[in-house]
Amino acid sequence: MIILHKVGTVGGGGASPSAWVNKVSVSEDSGTHIITANHATGGWGTQGAGTADSISSARGWVKTTIGELNKYRGFGIDPSNSHTHYNTVDYLAFFALASLEIFQSGGSQGVGPTLVAEDEILIHLSPDGVVEFWINSVLKRLGSTKAVNFPYYGVAVFDSIGGTMRPLTFGPLLAGSPPANGVTWRNKTQCGVGTSNALQSFLNGWTSAGATSNESAASGESKTLEFTLTGFGGVVCGFTTSTSNLGYASLARSILVYGNGGAAQVREGGSEITAWATAPGHVMKITLDAGGVARYYGNDAIKRTNTTALASFPYYVGAGFEFAASRLEGVRLY
Repeated sequence: MIILHKVGTVGGGGASPSAWVNKVSVSEDSGTHIITANHATGGWGTQGAGTADSISSARGWVKTTIGELNKYRGFGIDPSNSHTHYNTVDYLAFFALASLEIFQSGGSQGVGPTLVAEDEILIHLSPDGVVEFWINSVLKRLGSTKAVNFPYYGVAVFDSIGGTMRPLTFGPLLAGSPPANGVTWRNKTQCGVGTSNALQSFLNGWTSAGATSNESAASGESKTLEFTLTGFGGVVCGFTTSTSNLGYASLARSILVYGNGGAAQVREGGSEITAWATAPGHVMKITLDAGGVARYYGNDAIKRTNTTALASFPYYVGAGFEFAASRLEGVRLY
């Protein structure tokens, strides 16, 4: 579940590093404020520190840069700023030597890309509690649960003796760049809006998480629904008369993407009609003409025309999810 999606430079400049507090078996350089693990034997549960600053309920981000690549340690966010073990931290970016691994409350959420020295790692919290992990301004991974226990402090924990952590810097909410004609979401059930108006699930199961748009297609209007595939799979998006949506059964005309974004299906009223191979970055479209006839496109190639005209307008955009951390990007109605 990795996505490569830039929204400009995240983090920005001008913020000051937070002071380290609750230091356990670490030394701090008075000039650089880099902390170094120095327990006699090392190991998880012996070395760590927290920050004086935190991410408040207004949301925001915390970031650092990578130094050495031969030590086990990590940084993350938690309602407590006193930790020495990765398994007690709510959301953690764990540096497994030169690899990034994401942990939630001690459970691995998967291994991410290879790291290099001076990479910038940023953890962002959206107003809806979506947790995003960025590397060098590129969104790489998502937390699979909603962050609710504000404020969230920065924490650093160490396994290896001699492991270092550079100062953690805090900043405000990232806005990103929502697409032109991007829909706005309402009646969000077990899902939330992240950067650039992307919608993310917090729960597994097709009937567990979903939302609908405030915008709609009225009778006699020609409208196009568009979204971009990511590497997060397990999503469905389409037209519905309902103002709330879970899964795909209530969507009259929809495109469902499963797995890691490698295949798509036309679904109508829950039934699979046709399928085709896809890849992250492909653009999916459903058009409704003025007579209510739907046409489906994958990367501008037409996949199906349903000549049975829709009735019972207006039709809203409905979204549903199969997995926690499934994500819909670039949803537009125009």
